[in-house]
Amino acid sequence: MPIERHLWPQNARRDKLWELAAGQRGYFTAAQAVQAGYSHQAQHFHVRRGNWLRIERGLYRLREFAMLPGQEHDHLVRWWLWSSRRAIVSHLSALVVHDLGIADPAEIHLTVPQDSGGRMTRSPCTVRRCSPARSRTVRNSR
Repeated sequence: MPIERHLWPQNARRDKLWELAAGQRGYFTAAQAVQAGYSHQAQHFHVRRGNWLRIERGLYRLREFAMLPGQEHDHLVRWWLWSSRRAIVSHLSALVVHDLGIADPAEIHLTVPQDSGGRMTRSPCTVRRCSPARSRTVRNSR
């Protein structure tokens, strides 16, 4: 008598992570994997086995999504997650996403809240920090 799929704990974890990652074009953070039930040791295991692709420190993508035909703006999900889901695509990048005009920016433009952490200043993007009163621009290139 076969045991049903939902009774296996590893399947419940996988299903939870899959559901989350599917809404993020296959990307997910290490913290999201922990919330789904994967220890850091299990995360390393899945990377070594090739189940997950390590995009950068703390950011992964399910292998199946990398094999699918990509959409033009998949990479923007990566930077949204990198910003702890606080950034929005803005300025010239937003024009491209919404197919408004013929903009072709050399950099990704993001806007984040003024109180975003210090790691935002080390981005490979053009990051604008906005507060209700004023905003300032932080430009970086790697």
